[in-house]
Order: sequence, then structure tokens, then C-alpha cells
Amino acid sequence: MFTDLVSDIVSQIEASEDRNRARDASTQIRFNHSVAYLVLDMWKAIQSIPPRDCLIHKKKAYYSRQRYSDTNVSHRTMMDAFDGLKRLNLITDKTGRKDLSTGKGILTKYWPTAPMVDMLNALDGHPAINGVQVQTPEPIILRKITKTWNPETSATIRSIEELPYVDTDKTNLFRSNLATINDCLLRHWPDLELNTADIPKLAEDMKRSEDKAPIDFSQRTLVRIFTVGDDTAADRFTLGGRFYRAWWQNVPKNYRMLITIDGERTSEADYSQLHPQLLYHMAGKEMGNTDAYGRILDGQHRELVKQAFNSMLQMARFNNDGPQDDKFKAAARAAGITWATLRDSILEAHSPVADLFFKGIGNSLQFTDSCIAEKVMLEFAQRDIPVLPVHDSFIVNRHVEGSGDLEEVMRKAYFEVTGHRIGKIDTTLLSWSRGKQPTSMKGYLFKQFKSIGLSLSTDAEKSGWAMRQRLFKERL
Repeated sequence: MFTDLVSDIVSQIEASEDRNRARDASTQIRFNHSVAYLVLDMWKAIQSIPPRDCLIHKKKAYYSRQRYSDTNVSHRTMMDAFDGLKRLNLITDKTGRKDLSTGKGILTKYWPTAPMVDMLNALDGHPAINGVQVQTPEPIILRKITKTWNPETSATIRSIEELPYVDTDKTNLFRSNLATINDCLLRHWPDLELNTADIPKLAEDMKRSEDKAPIDFSQRTLVRIFTVGDDTAADRFTLGGRFYRAWWQNVPKNYRMLITIDGERTSEADYSQLHPQLLYHMAGKEMGNTDAYGRILDGQHRELVKQAFNSMLQMARFNNDGPQDDKFKAAARAAGITWATLRDSILEAHSPVADLFFKGIGNSLQFTDSCIAEKVMLEFAQRDIPVLPVHDSFIVNRHVEGSGDLEEVMRKAYFEVTGHRIGKIDTTLLSWSRGKQPTSMKGYLFKQFKSIGLSLSTDAEKSGWAMRQRLFKERL
């Protein structure tokens, strides 16, 4: 039905156009694809949690970016499709502009009108399953991040540029490995076993999280984003490299227990204190068994210490002012702790590696942890077992973790990348059936999730979870 809707809209747009001649064959294909892209984006938007805005790039240069452009569309066909939808009163929009307070450009936003929403709601299925699959043009992304100071607003403006690059054996291997991982993810169906009552609560929680994009179940594949340091470096793929843009990475932590894969309950395992471990192993030393963050300030304010620790790894020079993050500063004020106290306590507690702080090695450590993650996901993907990464943690079907296989592969991957053995690996049962408390999840963790866990699955069918499972099986 989706393709029928797109064909009908294409015909309506063409009937409303004032053209002297028809599009040639290749342009017609790109025009049809542009209409399908915009309609699918609206279908995804109204099905997201919470429903999101749709965005469109109007600058011509965006559609001719080397490597990163979708060759199935062009600036002309996308603008023709967008203007046609406006003429038919199927969308409304708000033109983009430049935010003078931050210096950042704001893209044009558009939304489906009531008639368009009615047509989308009348479609059978779900956009993540029954819509046209839109592949990312380039999954290996090289970014340059520039920070400039705005004296008028006393704010740091952070701009991001996606850089072209020439492929090497290394980038080709990254892309090939990622294709294997993504192909495996597309053969399986991760979902959230939400009850009807949970959906508005999750939507409100998402709105309160500034760093969380709406949950769009069609975002089922990964990209790998590298950060360029020295533009003149012979190898520009040594920083960052983490995996992004999958919907499960946007799920608030206390909702991860609702994640299922192919309708089955899941578990999550993560490397305990990964970056401190990597830091010590980089220096050829052992960190010991004491918690890397708990050994500071008598174990109080652990999350604040962890943020300061990671900031000190990111900073390229000794810093007397601390991170400029508003949330961090507010938390430090609430705790009555100064940046100098945090900084000096960390340096003292980690004196064996104190010389590695304030050297800007945070992105280098991220590259190392991304290589470890790649090995874990790739080994399972080659066995057709999906692994959902959330940076240094991995979500798998319960039986995969229960067999001990996941921990074994994680330890093996860490050793192969670093040459050292990792200490503790934490495992959490993420979900359970019909609201029953699992015997291994008692105390604080269960109390934290109790309000959601007690109602788990009792009416998940009404929320669309069961329908999506059925649709995906039928699609396969």
C-alpha cells in the first residue's frame, strides 16, 4: 500500500505542475524516489516515540557532497517533491534559519497535514517494515569538529563537518565488517515490549532528555563515525570510530529492560570501567581491583567523578576551569565540590597514570573501544546472532548471554585488541515475562524498574509490539 500511496501522490504532484516537458527517465526515477523519501519520513515521524519533526536540507551543496550524498535524489528533484507536497496541502513547514545566539544553522522543518496523517494512518503495516528500505549512502564517516568562541553570547559554538576521504585497505575493511554486522541486524527484529500505558510515559521521558533523539524503529543499522585530529596525518582513522544511529541507543537506561530481539527477552553485558582499564593498560600497568571512580572522594559522588575523569582524558591541556557542560557544573554545585577538588583527587588516586590526563587521548581510547566492539559484533554476526551495541555494552538474547558465550567473546576481543586481560564484566537481565521479578534482579535495581516491570507484557499487543513481531516475520 505504501508504494501505491507514493504513486498516487507522484501523479497528483505532476498534475499540479506547470511544466513544458516531461522529466527524462533518470530524473523521473530520482523524483519518484524523492517523493517516497519524504512520505516515508513522515510515516516514520508519526510512528516515532515521541512523534518527531521532519527535516529537509534546502542548500544545493548538501546534495553534491562527495561520498555522503544519496545518488537516488538530487537537489532539484527533492525541491520539486517538497514544493509539490506543499501545493497539495499535504505538508506544512517552517523555513530554516541561522541561530544568531549559537551561530548554528537550523534546518527547515516540515510536518504532515491532517489529510496526509489520515493517509499514513490508513496504511497497513509499519514504516520500519513495510516502507521502502533507505540505506545510508556512506556508513564510514569522517568528521571534523571545530569549536569557536562567540564573545557576544559567551558561548562556545561547536560545528561539525563531514570530510571526504580516499579509501584505503583499512577503510574498506571497516566498511566490509560493518556491512556484515548491519546485514545481520536487518535479518532480525529488535523492539520495545511497551504496554499501552508505557508509551506516553516514555514519550515524556524522551522529551526531558535533550541528548535523546525520538525512538524510530526503522533506525536498525549502524554507522561508524571517526573524528579527524590532524588533517595532515597519514592515517586519519585513529580517533573515535564508535557506532551510532541505532534506535536502541536512544532508549533511556531504565527502559532497556523492555528491549526484545525477535520477540525474546534480552540481557546486557558491559566492560566494567572500560576507559580506566584501557588507560592503565596503555601505560603498561594494572589498575587493581578497587573501583576506578569509587576510590575517589571516599566513594561518594561516583557519577560526578566519572564525568570529571572522562573530561580530563578529553582535555588537551591542564584546565583550571573544568568542563563547560551546564549539567556537570550544576551537579558539582549541588554536591558542594569544586573542579579543583575533583581534578586533584583524581590525579592523586590515579598517580600511576596521572601523566596521561590532559593529553587529549579520550578519542584515541574511544577508537580502541570501538575496535573491541567491532570484533564482538562481527564474530556474532558471522553466526547470524544479532548484537545491539550501546558503546561499550552489548544487548543480546537471554540465551546467548546465559550460555557464557558473550562474556567469552568480549574477553577474547579485549585481549586481541589490547594484549591485556580485562577484569570484571557486568551483566544485567534486561527484561522478564509477565511482570515476574527474576530471582537474580533484587534490591535497588528491581526497585528502580518496578513501576515498569510490574505491568510488562500485560497488554503489549495493544501497543503494537505483537503486531510488529508478526509483520516482520511475514516480511521475512
